[in-house]
Amino acid sequence: MTFLLQLEKAQRLLFFVGLDDKNWKAPEYIDAGERRLKAQGCNNYEIVRYNKTGHLIEPPYAPVTVTSYHGLIGKAQDPISASSS
Repeated sequence: MTFLLQLEKAQRLLFFVGLDDKNWKAPEYIDAGERRLKAQGCNNYEIVRYNKTGHLIEPPYAPVTVTSYHGLIGKAQDPISASSS
């Protein structure tokens, strides 16, 4: 499934991307998004790239948990019990 967000219509954009994401091709996707923005003459964005960072980037002071809810799957996932099955 492919879809495009209309990035050009946003007021201001801030992207955080983990360069070692094993779930998505995040570096490729952010580069493609940046090319689209530049082609439209947009400069209302900032991209923060983190080396040695994976898919999940937690905000500061967020509660620490080993379970997270996955919106597409529709259920909570516990990575510890899932990896031991």
